[in-house]
Amino acid sequence: MKSLPPVAVILHLFYTDLWDNVNSYLRNLEGEFDLYVTIPFDLIQGQAIIDNIRASYPEARIIRFENKGRDVAPFMEIYPAIAPLYKYICKIHTKRSLQIIDGTQWRIQLFDELLGSPERVREILAAFDQNPELGMIGPAGRAISIRSTKVPGFQAYRKILTPWADTLGIQKLHRLHYHFFGGTMFWFRSEAMLPILNLNITQAHFEEENGVYEGTIAHALERFFPVAIHAAGFKIGDTDNLASGSTGNLSPEYIESYGDGDEANFRPRKWKPAENSKPGVNLIAPVEFINGLGLSSRGFAASLQHTGLPLNVFPWHIGFERVTRIAVEYPTAEFQPINIVHLNLDLLSGIGPDNPPLVNLVKPECYNICIPYWELSALPPEWQNVIQRFDEFWCASSFIARSISAVSSRPVRVIRPSLSWLESEPSAARSDIGLPEDKFIFAYAADFGSVLGRKNPMAFIRAYIDEFQPEEGACCLVKINYSNRGNPVIQEMLSISKQRKDVIFLDKLLTDEEMKTLFENIDCYVSPHRSEGLGLTILEAMSAAKPVIATPYGGVADFVTPDTAFPLDYQLIEVGEGNQPYPPSFIWADPSIASIRQRMRQVFLDQEAAAEIGRKGKIHARSLFSLAETSSAMRTEIDRIWQDTTGGQ
Repeated sequence: MKSLPPVAVILHLFYTDLWDNVNSYLRNLEGEFDLYVTIPFDLIQGQAIIDNIRASYPEARIIRFENKGRDVAPFMEIYPAIAPLYKYICKIHTKRSLQIIDGTQWRIQLFDELLGSPERVREILAAFDQNPELGMIGPAGRAISIRSTKVPGFQAYRKILTPWADTLGIQKLHRLHYHFFGGTMFWFRSEAMLPILNLNITQAHFEEENGVYEGTIAHALERFFPVAIHAAGFKIGDTDNLASGSTGNLSPEYIESYGDGDEANFRPRKWKPAENSKPGVNLIAPVEFINGLGLSSRGFAASLQHTGLPLNVFPWHIGFERVTRIAVEYPTAEFQPINIVHLNLDLLSGIGPDNPPLVNLVKPECYNICIPYWELSALPPEWQNVIQRFDEFWCASSFIARSISAVSSRPVRVIRPSLSWLESEPSAARSDIGLPEDKFIFAYAADFGSVLGRKNPMAFIRAYIDEFQPEEGACCLVKINYSNRGNPVIQEMLSISKQRKDVIFLDKLLTDEEMKTLFENIDCYVSPHRSEGLGLTILEAMSAAKPVIATPYGGVADFVTPDTAFPLDYQLIEVGEGNQPYPPSFIWADPSIASIRQRMRQVFLDQEAAAEIGRKGKIHARSLFSLAETSSAMRTEIDRIWQDTTGGQ
């Protein structure tokens, strides 16, 4: 049989248990080929898998890399070194995505399309030979439009993609319509990918691995590989078009306009306030409610008042019908030119004719800023239409800022809420709120409406009852706001609290002042959350100088560090079913029960050292979330907006 043309396969083998499966596909390459395998440095079974690979491919080049940049960073290191040596290259990796419902099925489909049989491989190579203009062939059914609203596309990566396009001499990238292959597996003609080398991207350019599914350099390159093919003058096809040698409709082409809702939404609009107007703010937020968002809203309102700018506060009620309200009063002024909407994106997804209160406030003649909370590293694609309605985003944590930046080209700033009321001294003792006087109190507070699967209170209880006996002098306090006693998790907590008198279940609703008293009278705060957009209760505990044990994932990573708290060990897992509004195929952290036990025992045995960590946490938390800090940051950003839009007039 005639030998295949010079062919190489670049395989990133992160999941080494899949080697035998990958090898079964590699056997469909009938002629000679060279195999390049990249694996992470820190694989425990690294040498064993290397020996296994060499048993089948003695000449394979196996390179170990730092675990960053997923499969793309190793590819960007290998390809420049081998580009002149081969005519055709196949890029594959051991995909096992957690952000999709069935990552295994996805991987199987990709491998089947690219290496599924000797006939398939022959068809792909013949298509390249028959069509000299063909530069890339990807798996059928996995071509994603760069303008798709179902995944973050051009809009989310414009800041990265546009300079790269400029480097390659690609003009008007914002009008170039093309497809990229989801999963980043494909065949390509080696000379067609040469322009990518001009970017001079090495592994040093990639972010540290942090479990996020969008917004990284690797994801940007996934969307840019077809642009490099275009820059080299080649076309793109998929495995549906092999017989004819056609490139199908996947090759990049310039389109004059993407119409309403497309190109116009990919760039910030040019806004100018009405002539002779002055800067001032309308705050649209649930300032009247006893919950985390209400507390945060009151913090932002206090900071805006402190700026001295004219302020209107529009209390928001929709979606909070079951939450207890309190009386608050704010000064009023004329309707102002800048809107700040402090609501979560799932609530905002109803913007439209069916949500007239918000439509009547978020007007195009205003500069509209959104301050959302979100607890995952990726955002559901269906929120794109909501995101496009705002000119700018302010985020209470760098974690939220990264999530928003991954799907929006709008300006994103980290502006934290002020928690200045926590700086006052406690006005009540333990006995005033029914806490035991003679116990070392480990405590955790959560809101039932914040999704118990995310808050994860049972991990705290299980760790405590496994680690401590009632006679040791400790107790476990679990505070759940708006609890539903018919819920199985709540019922389990109640049952345990009846069996163990040192486990206290509290679901009485407490005011802001009473919660302050609670935090001042506990000994240690334990938060085994799976993710937090910010982590207000952790900040309340830290502001009270209490040692904090917490999962260092989500927004809390800004202030839960080994110097200021007791971080927990965790692993990333799928969210799973029953945790709406969080998509089940997305990820969050799962703290180790053993780590919770170890940290609680550490704090209990050395209370003096724990108290010192608590004091450091207090200084750090109050420096980040003070009234002066937040009001100064808000005033600076509003002045910037006004300067940019009026020229300082």
